[in-house]
Amino acid sequence: MKTIILGSFFLLAPVFAFAICNDKERVEMLNAGVSPEYIKSFCELDVEKGINSQINEEESITFESEKVTPSEIEKSEDTERIVELESRLQTIENKENPAYWREHQPYGLGAGFALGNGLGGWLYFDYNLDRQHQVHVQIDAITSTGFSLSGSTIDVSQSVFSVLIRRSFSPEFGWYYGGGFGLVTTTLDYRYSDWLSGITYQYKAEANGSGILLDIGWQGYDGYYFSIALQPLSVLNSEDDFDVNQIPDVSNHRQYTQEQWDASQSGGRLLLGFGWYFGD
Repeated sequence: MKTIILGSFFLLAPVFAFAICNDKERVEMLNAGVSPEYIKSFCELDVEKGINSQINEEESITFESEKVTPSEIEKSEDTERIVELESRLQTIENKENPAYWREHQPYGLGAGFALGNGLGGWLYFDYNLDRQHQVHVQIDAITSTGFSLSGSTIDVSQSVFSVLIRRSFSPEFGWYYGGGFGLVTTTLDYRYSDWLSGITYQYKAEANGSGILLDIGWQGYDGYYFSIALQPLSVLNSEDDFDVNQIPDVSNHRQYTQEQWDASQSGGRLLLGFGWYFGD
C-alpha cells in the first residue's frame, strides 16, 4: 500500500511541481523504483523554479526602486535650465571684461599716428601673456621739419624699434603701464640756399644708440580696438657724428638745429593706434 501511495505521489509530482527534494524523499523515491535520472531532473526543476522566482522578485524590487516620479523629472529639467541660463549669463558678463578677450584673442596687430617732436606713424604687434600682462613690439618714425625765411630747411628724423612689457592696472580694465628698451636711429638733414649768391650748402649727421621707454595708456578689446599710449623716451647714443659747428652761423640756424637735435634725444611721444585682435 505504501508503494502504491508513493508511486501515485511521484507520478503526480511532475504535474504539480511542488516536491521538496530532501535526502529522505530521495531514498523513498529510489525504493519505489523511480529512476535516478528522473529524481535528478525533478529536483533540479524544483530548484530552478525557486531560483527563477527569486530573480523575478529581485528584478521587481530593483525596478520599483528605480522608478522616478513626474515631479522629480520636472525638478531635474528645471535644474538643467537654471544651469544653462547661469552659464549664458556668465558668458555675457565675461565678454564685457577685457581679461576675457586677452585670453581668447591673444594676438593684436595695428598701426596709427605718432606725435612728439614732429609727426609720424607707427606699427605694432601685441601678444597677451595672460589676463594682465602683454608683450608689445613696435616700430615708429617721427620727422620734424623746420623752414627759415633765409632759405634753409632742417629735417630731424628718428626711428625706434622697441619691445615693451605692459601690465594692466586690473584684469577688468583697459588701462595699463609698462616699460622697455629700443634701438634708436636719429638723422639730421640740413640744407641752406643763399638766394643772393646762389650758394647751396648741405650737412647730414646720424646717431645710433639705445633708448629706455616708459609706457602708460589705454587699450580696447574684443576684435577691432583703439589704443592710446604716452611714451617718454631717453636715448643713449653709442655713435653720434653730429657737430653743430658744421651749421652756418646764419640768423638762428645753428641754435635752432642744436635745439631740434637735443629734443630728439629725450622727450615724449603720444601714440594713437587702431588695431585688430585675433585668436589662434
